[in-house]
Amino acid sequence: MNQTTTNWTAEAAKAAVYAAKKHQSEHHGAISWAEPGIAAVFGNDGYCDNYASQVVVGLVREKLREVAIPVLGFGLDPDGNTWTLIVEKSDLDHLREIVASAWEAASESDPNDLEWQLLKKLRTVEDCKPKADVGG
Repeated sequence: MNQTTTNWTAEAAKAAVYAAKKHQSEHHGAISWAEPGIAAVFGNDGYCDNYASQVVVGLVREKLREVAIPVLGFGLDPDGNTWTLIVEKSDLDHLREIVASAWEAASESDPNDLEWQLLKKLRTVEDCKPKADVGG
C-alpha cells in the first residue's frame, strides 16, 4: 500500500471489522496492519454507546500526539462496537501500553470528580455510522 494514496479511513473500518471478529475476546489492543510500520490500535468496548470508550479514544489520540506517533485514520465496525485508530508505528507493545493506560484512566475515574471533567475534554465522538462498506 502506498501511504499517500491509501484511504486510511476505509482501512481503519476494515481493521475494526477484523478486530471485532478475530480479537473479540480482547477489550483493547494493537495489531500489525496493512504493511510494515503500520498498526491498528483497537477497542471492543461499545464505542457508540459507551461514553468511557469515547474518552479512551480521546486519551489515546492525545498520548499518540505527545509521543509523535501519526494517526492515519479512525474507523468503526458496522455495529459501532469496535473502534480502531490506524497509526504509523510498529512497536505493538508500546501501543498496547498506551491504550491500556487510557482505558485504566477512563474506567477508574469518578464521573463527578475533577479528573473526569478533564478527561471529558479529551473525549472524541466520531460518526457512529460507518463511512465505508467494508463487508464481512
